This record gives sequence, C-alpha cells and structure tokens, in this order.
Amino acid sequence: MSEEYLGPDDLIIDADSLLYRICWKPKSKTLAIHSMETFVNDIIRDTNAVNAYVFVKGHGNFRFAIDVEYKAHRNSSIDPDMKERINELYEFCREAYVACDDAEADDYAVIQFNTAIAAGRTAVLAHVDKDLNMAPGMHYNYVTKKHYIVEPEDGHAFLMTQLITGDAADNIKGIYGLGPAKAKKLLGGLKNKEMLPKVLETWQAKQGSVWKDNFVKCANLIFIRPREGMFRALDFEELCHEFEWEGDGKPYPSLTGKLERLLCDRISSQSGLLGTGFNGQPRDSV
Repeated sequence: MSEEYLGPDDLIIDADSLLYRICWKPKSKTLAIHSMETFVNDIIRDTNAVNAYVFVKGHGNFRFAIDVEYKAHRNSSIDPDMKERINELYEFCREAYVACDDAEADDYAVIQFNTAIAAGRTAVLAHVDKDLNMAPGMHYNYVTKKHYIVEPEDGHAFLMTQLITGDAADNIKGIYGLGPAKAKKLLGGLKNKEMLPKVLETWQAKQGSVWKDNFVKCANLIFIRPREGMFRALDFEELCHEFEWEGDGKPYPSLTGKLERLLCDRISSQSGLLGTGFNGQPRDSV
C-alpha cells in the first residue's frame, strides 16, 4: 500500500437505485450497461477504495412471503417500456455483480458491511436509500457525493422511528396517524434503551388486540438483516431481542471511532483520486 493511499479497505455498493436512475430515460441496452459501469467506477474513484462489492436485486425475497402487498404499488406505477429497460439491465448486472437471491440488496450489503468491520477492516456503505441509515458506520451518498458517519445511537433511533411509521414507499404499514414528525416527538428525549419499550407501548395503545401481529409484520419488513441465516420471518421474541439496545454491542457493534472519522474526513477531501482496485465479481454468497 502506497503512502498516498487514503481510502477504505472495502466499499459496499447498494446499486439497485442506480439501475432505476439509468433506465429513467430511454437508451439502448449497450448504452445502459456503459452507464452502469461508469457509475460504479465513479463511486470507486470517489471513495478511493481497495476492494468494491456491488449488490443488485436477485430472484426471490423472503419479505413477499410475509406480506404479498409488500412493494406491490411500485410495479404497477412503472411505465412498461421502462420496466423492460430495467429488466434488460438487471440481466447484465446479475452476471457482472452480486445477485441478491431470497432477500434484498440492502440485506446483502449490510451483511457484507458488518462482516468487513468485524474483521477489523475499514468499510464504506455507498447508497442513496435512507433505510440503510440504520446501519452505523461510514456512508457515502453517490448522488450528492457526500461522505458521512452514522453513529450507533442514531442508527438505532432511526430504526425505532421506522418501526412506528412504517414506510409508505415500500407499502409497509406502521401505526396509523403517526408520521416521522410525530414519531420523532414521541421518541425525543428518550435514551436508546427506553425506545423499544415506548415503541411497543405505542403499538399496543393504538391498535389494541391486533397490535402484536401488526407490529411483527411491520418489523419484519422494515428490519434490514445484519447477519446471514436471517432471511425469514422472525417472531416477536426474536425481533425484540434484535432491537434491544445494549450500548455499543448487539445489534449495533462499535463502528465509529477516531480512525473512521479521520478516514471519512480524508476521503471527503480527496474525492477524485483514482481507486487502487476493484473486486466486484459475483460470488456464491456474502
């Protein structure tokens, strides 16, 4: 490694949003593939990463078995011509990058992110999906080209907020009448360890006898899986175990510190340096 190297060990890219951006305007399959490769290489350059792992949607998703209406409104709202362009580009991406079967690119990306950090590697999660802000550590928005850090406390608080509001964009029903502003007010001033009890108390108060079933459905759809072996519906006890706050421990390991902050500042100031490598070939698993 050269003395000039200032980037992270691993760059993890959730590339699903890139496909939709590329396919928004009509273009040939060849031009779409070229645009995709250009976008990916630009992200690697901007972060100056040694290794890059690019994740795209594969086949199947355990969440559809939990709720057949999950993301149902999205397909119906996409223009048929655009849908065809997206499908064509996916054919290329599933061969060129990591196809995420049985789950979502979000899940695979966070698992890879956590795996790298657990191994003592510096890692950056590149995306434009707000949902990934529940994953603590270094992030990079590849549209705004902004580097930022999500603290463990903030990642956990974001998840707790989502467990109240659900996510209209993905057709995930939260507590009726409680949007982001009301959820923030509800949780405001609470310590992280106090948030889950407040979330459960609110579900019960607002939904009566059906609260637990509805909470379990919402939580299973919202929760981005942090580890392998979790691509299934989790029961109430399992979910509560995952969501409990234990400081810098489970489920949010201590990912931020002086090294990460320094690195985040450096790659922000050095954006534009060429990356030193790319390992984005498809793998059997993450």
